[in-house]
Amino acid sequence: MLSLMDPQIKRLGWERQPNEGHLANLMRLKILSLAVELGHNETVSRAMKMFNDWMLRDKPIRADYRSIVYKAGVSNGREREWDFCWKKYLAESNDAEKKKLLIAMTFTKNIDKLSRYLQYALDPTKIKKQSAIQVLAGMSRNHAATALVLAYVKQNWDIIYERYGEGSFEIGRLIEKTTQTLHTQRDYVQLKNFFKANAEKLGTGEVASKQALESIQANIFWIKNCQDATVTWLQKKLS
Repeated sequence: MLSLMDPQIKRLGWERQPNEGHLANLMRLKILSLAVELGHNETVSRAMKMFNDWMLRDKPIRADYRSIVYKAGVSNGREREWDFCWKKYLAESNDAEKKKLLIAMTFTKNIDKLSRYLQYALDPTKIKKQSAIQVLAGMSRNHAATALVLAYVKQNWDIIYERYGEGSFEIGRLIEKTTQTLHTQRDYVQLKNFFKANAEKLGTGEVASKQALESIQANIFWIKNCQDATVTWLQKKLS
């Protein structure tokens, strides 16, 4: 994937060009964000320099780069980078900036921080009720946290249902995000049993629960019937 992205990263760079269209800049931000997630060395190195300049020297980060830089700092840093973002989140008054920091902190690879953040997510004295689902959904994208988040959601389903089960579509979004990477028959059976045991506590997530099971079946089918052919095709294209 990085080999496919590298020419676009070099072409677009970090700086917006004169007369460049809005869509080109959006593509740049999307590609740089994905490059950070996939560990593209040059992109991560530049983003980390910007993060350290902000953390250590209070140098401002350009507004449209903040999500990328925050994510790079947390995912490639240690405890102090996460703690710094948490302190910034607590002190921040702008809702858009708070959201960027909340999502960035979900990308840590530190299991202790992930576990603590899960506890914070359902603690309204730490994170607002309307932001908790964003945190749980964001953590589900982090490969280091996927299983941890799903287990936490299952263990705390009564609390989640009480808060979001009726009159809100957030619980459906949570089901979708925390199950979208599941891909084994064991995953399917366990989730099916969980939904069956909580059939009266799905609320507005009932449709999402059915779609989640269908998605796992589709993932199982793709891995069994399409994965090897896709890998072979990519290897030929990149050789």
